Amino acid sequence: MATRDQPPDENVYDVLLLSLGDELDGSLQTLLEPIGEAIADSIAGSPDRIAEFTKRYRDDEVAHFLAEEENAVIEDFLGVAFVVSQSAYIAAVVTRLKVLHQLASVRNKIKLTTTDASKRNMLGYGFQPGPKESFSPIEIVDAFANYYKHGDEWGPDWSILDGQQQRTACIIQSVGAYQSSTKNLRTGAEHFGNPAYSNVGTLVRVLSPWRKALVRKYSEEIMSKALR
Repeated sequence: MATRDQPPDENVYDVLLLSLGDELDGSLQTLLEPIGEAIADSIAGSPDRIAEFTKRYRDDEVAHFLAEEENAVIEDFLGVAFVVSQSAYIAAVVTRLKVLHQLASVRNKIKLTTTDASKRNMLGYGFQPGPKESFSPIEIVDAFANYYKHGDEWGPDWSILDGQQQRTACIIQSVGAYQSSTKNLRTGAEHFGNPAYSNVGTLVRVLSPWRKALVRKYSEEIMSKALR
């Protein structure tokens, strides 16, 4: 019991959940803003650069090559946006909730049931698969991040992939990506309401409701079980 000179003990579970507050949204938005600006600059300057080189070399093949180079740059920027969303946001939520499960198990001998403590279950939290959507928006963000990091290792035939690579390919294919495409990350951006590609802040709006729902449900469970 706390004395007049001592503050009451902080609830370790509450502290962990407070670390998953709205500041995560602001931090991710701050990280994504310069990526969006770089994409906008690249798109704005692309026609002039292509026109200049086409005029200089008088060759449509040069223009096509340069256009593909410009698009590859946008793909890279979008890939970075997905990876930042995965590492700075999704991973933060999953890691801290796993710690929550460990604490409940070791400290209180209780198994939390909001999720089963696996990353896959957490990423799918609150989502009900339907005939048009097989994977949650969070699974899709995570999969595009994995595709950008590891897609070069897959080879040209996605049908022979297995394990996590196969699952990642299956997820991104569900929203229009395909093995021979050079615009899969732009396809991912379009899926999340970013057809201009520079508005990568849409990823915050995708992730935030998921985080809030998890925090709210875990808070209710911890309160109902009087965990400290």
